[in-house]
Amino acid sequence: MRRAALLIGSLIAIWLLGGCGEEPARSARSGDETVARANRSSERPPATRAELARTLVRLDDLPSGWEEQRASGSILRCGSVRPFRAARRIVSSQRFQRENYGVQETVAVFRTAAASRAAMARLNARTATECLRRHVRRSMSEQLEAQASRPELVRIDSLDGGGRASRFTATTYTQAGPFQGYVDAVHLRVGRSVAALLLVAGPEPLSEELYDDVVAVAERRLRDAFG
Repeated sequence: MRRAALLIGSLIAIWLLGGCGEEPARSARSGDETVARANRSSERPPATRAELARTLVRLDDLPSGWEEQRASGSILRCGSVRPFRAARRIVSSQRFQRENYGVQETVAVFRTAAASRAAMARLNARTATECLRRHVRRSMSEQLEAQASRPELVRIDSLDGGGRASRFTATTYTQAGPFQGYVDAVHLRVGRSVAALLLVAGPEPLSEELYDDVVAVAERRLRDAFG
């Protein structure tokens, strides 16, 4: 189903870079700035781009049959808020795709752990969730030329470091019948780093084995670099 494959590509969005998220409370923001100033004399320099790129999920981490698509994801904007705005460096993987499945990752490094915690809070905020829902619905409707349902949250898991894994699903009723899309947004934080892993699929979700393997690789590389 060619349209399904196009849909998977359109859903691979570096939406976190586009500014989806919510401002933290003023007191929390002030606290982070105070901690950052206090630690400035002892903070580590930001990782180089090459060092940060080595933390990304790679094609050889995936089973045979997957391909690298040299295309960046679309950039979403939710007002002026940008969760990664204080990041010292940001890198993104290529889009990896196999039939109706796709994977892409973005990793950001901050000067302090306090700054990465603030970024994680913005990524997990309600505004970010609503931004993703709007993008999924719009992309499915445009690519399949039929109105998609509002994406529903069907799975949520708390992860170490304030991270979170969320799964959304939406259905579009096309002339060929219903098509169900799945989006897994996995947010990881280790030390000064934050990773946003996006896994999309349809009409069936990724297998649990592959999902677990990809998330484990992403987390292990962050811990090796920033743990």
